[in-house]
Amino acid sequence: MDLDALRNRINDLKNKTQKQGHIWKAKDKHVIRCLPYPHQADPDSAILELLFHFNLGSQPGLLCPTQFGEECIVCEFAEKLKSWNGEDGRKKPDAIRIADFKLFCQIQAKSRYFIPVIERALDKDGKVTATFAGPPKFWSMSEFVVGELAGNKICGKEDFNEGRKDGGKLKILVSTAQGHDLTVELKKANNEDGKGNPKPFPVTDIDPKIRPTALAASKKEIDEILAKVPRIEDAYPRTKAADARKTWDAFMAEGGESKAEATKSAEPGKEHFPANNAEKPLTGTRSIEDAFGDLTNS
Repeated sequence: MDLDALRNRINDLKNKTQKQGHIWKAKDKHVIRCLPYPHQADPDSAILELLFHFNLGSQPGLLCPTQFGEECIVCEFAEKLKSWNGEDGRKKPDAIRIADFKLFCQIQAKSRYFIPVIERALDKDGKVTATFAGPPKFWSMSEFVVGELAGNKICGKEDFNEGRKDGGKLKILVSTAQGHDLTVELKKANNEDGKGNPKPFPVTDIDPKIRPTALAASKKEIDEILAKVPRIEDAYPRTKAADARKTWDAFMAEGGESKAEATKSAEPGKEHFPANNAEKPLTGTRSIEDAFGDLTNS
């Protein structure tokens, strides 16, 4: 192994470790609190959306560079697959068109959602203590989980919105003064852990606490927690067009199209994401109002 290859390998491992350190995932039963995202103009729009390409051979996922204003060779190829016409301008035969659309569905950019959270520490009896289990991290969520948070289970719940001076809705999730803690429990597939999930994929169960509480005992403590909320680009630095091309070239060298056709999409909550080198901050996120406005405004 030459020195350049060794340096690249070390940087890859470093990026992977940094990413893992900023991501929170349910492993059993936890009590968490969603937080504002202080690194943007509207901190309460704390659910962030990122676009990823999956199913690219040995590459677990690629952060799509189009959300940062750069070209993406994967998107370009996906559009060709989606088109009813071939590169010669003629209509594709039905069998080829159907096969191409199947490939398009597998490699097109897909959304993944993130919100800052902090986990409360529990005592030996499973009761919440006055301390926290660690620093703020990003909860990596599927669209289904976001729908539960933004819908009638929490943000749209009438009882939770009554009498709130801050307007309720999304603030129910991230208010540091009157927020609702969430009990989040992972239930493994096929009832493997005896928690009653018969489905062939894991399920994340979310149960909000009925009574709103303050995030912490004092404003000073709250400010200290918010100061430790990482930037989303600390976990997923922006991808450049050259990064996407490099990943695509490696994928095609591995046997690209045949491997994509044979690969199934990852189960919700089990995707893996890349850690790419970057210099500029992430700017390609959408707020939860944009993505799920019909749920939060109903």
